[in-house]
Amino acid sequence: MKNIFTRLSLLPLATLLLSSCSSSDTRPTGHIEDETRAAVKYGREQAIRLAHSNSPDSLEMEKILIDVRVRENSLRREGEDELADRYIESFLSTLDSVNPALYAEIGAGK
Repeated sequence: MKNIFTRLSLLPLATLLLSSCSSSDTRPTGHIEDETRAAVKYGREQAIRLAHSNSPDSLEMEKILIDVRVRENSLRREGEDELADRYIESFLSTLDSVNPALYAEIGAGK
């Protein structure tokens, strides 16, 4: 069941990444807004997975943190800096509220 949840939670960002790789440099405003909403939502969801109440083990926590950085860097490599900024800002602000100790530990509060 957890594997299915993981795959379903990755679907919105996978769609986002694929759509951001289009050959056209201009996208309709509505499309950009949808991408931004998806990035913010996914950043928030990733941080919530690291909440104290979810108590992920250290290996799972590390996987999530690596995944967050990989996704941020993938967006930046595709030239989507603003989208990457919104994604990571959403992740960090949510992480600060759901797990301030981890937020401080990863140096995000500096």
